[in-house]
Amino acid sequence: MTRTEGPEPGYHPPTFVLYEAVFGEGGVRRWLRGWNGLVTAPATDVTLAARTERGAALVTSARFSKATEARATAALLLSAFRVFAPSTPVVEILRIADDDTRWEAATLIVDGRPSPAETAVVGGVTLMCCVDRSAGVHVAVAATGAVGVRRLIEGRNDAYPADPFVAHAYADLPPVDDIVD
Repeated sequence: MTRTEGPEPGYHPPTFVLYEAVFGEGGVRRWLRGWNGLVTAPATDVTLAARTERGAALVTSARFSKATEARATAALLLSAFRVFAPSTPVVEILRIADDDTRWEAATLIVDGRPSPAETAVVGGVTLMCCVDRSAGVHVAVAATGAVGVRRLIEGRNDAYPADPFVAHAYADLPPVDDIVD
């Protein structure tokens, strides 16, 4: 098969703001955990991972149209923390997002300022989602330990083995670490 002209299949940076986890301690290891979208087009969501000695977080940035989409994304991040058996049907995990009794109003620190959010705790993992259109914040978070988020600034992201602002062919992407041991 001959490749035609066009972008190389792989990761293509999104056209929206990316957020990363902020911990109250140093020694943070960061990596591009995953993304969704067509393999030759900008990502439709991007998940960045971060881990310290005391905590770990996955932060998915996207353009969520409503909070329930962010809730669903946060719930799906739980699989990386091994909260459920691998055979757990996705529909069971998504029920967490739909169950209003699990979620409560909260505040997520975004760029050092409080933003309205929703939170739930499942299996020792804190889920948070913030869809604050007035501030342009669209994030879903799953974390162990206290965490906030901040905008990732292009040019100040050398902590990532694969720069999330640059397109990468699949063969050029480094292996992805597990968020938990």
